[in-house]
Amino acid sequence: MIKNRDIIEAVRHMTGTSKNDPFQVFTGTVKSYDEDAATCVVTRTSGDNEVDVPDVLLQAAVCDGLLILPAEGSDIIVGYSIQVPPFALVFSDVDKVYLQVGDSSLTLYDSTQTDGSIININDGSFGGLLKLIDSNDPNAGVLARLNKLETALTTHISEYNTHMHPTAAPGAPSAPSVLDTQTIAQTQRDDIENKLVTHGKV
Repeated sequence: MIKNRDIIEAVRHMTGTSKNDPFQVFTGTVKSYDEDAATCVVTRTSGDNEVDVPDVLLQAAVCDGLLILPAEGSDIIVGYSIQVPPFALVFSDVDKVYLQVGDSSLTLYDSTQTDGSIININDGSFGGLLKLIDSNDPNAGVLARLNKLETALTTHISEYNTHMHPTAAPGAPSAPSVLDTQTIAQTQRDDIENKLVTHGKV
């Protein structure tokens, strides 16, 4: 059975235009995407009628490298030619960005698309990055907790080095002149971890 493409190719050979490969573009909106296949379906809006164009490439091939997943409903410009299948040129909104370089990876998510981290470096097995400071709570964060420990230790050393026991009756125990009543709560993971940025590599 002769297909339409066979007819087109035959005409191009007869007219001497078989080596010409004019580049064209069209505009549309993203209807859906397939992360595993690195493709999306685009509803073409330029032209007389809207039509769905499947398998618009988001990568040259499914492999390591850069993969950007456009948000459904976002505007997109698609390029194509006779020899090259449709592929995404630019789009307006993004759900996810995945970058793989050798053994290192970086993943960025749209905050509405995930309950987990927004930025994930490698496999995330080390948990979230440390919160050095917490603008909402001056007593939270690694720096504040370290300062609290340092202050408590400095005070304790100073009191220990300057204390004197009062004279007691023979055979009676002597009492310390200073009682250190400071308490330091155990640090919890939530106190120092930024769960929006995870990192690690097993």
